[in-house]
Amino acid sequence: MNLEIILQIAGISMVVAILHTVLEGANKKELAQMVVLGGVIVVVWLIIGLVAELFDTVQTLFRF
Repeated sequence: MNLEIILQIAGISMVVAILHTVLEGANKKELAQMVVLGGVIVVVWLIIGLVAELFDTVQTLFRF
């Protein structure tokens, strides 16, 4: 597994967690929820790319 992708996901998660905490403290709960939603969308987008790459690899492996 590519370590770079794991570190990207961890970095995005940390930034989102810090922004969420700061915005919750500033009484901006709606914006904090939007930041979390945006972070989840970005991480899911990265994971979808990995799954697509996995399917391509499996398809290539079983091609005769």
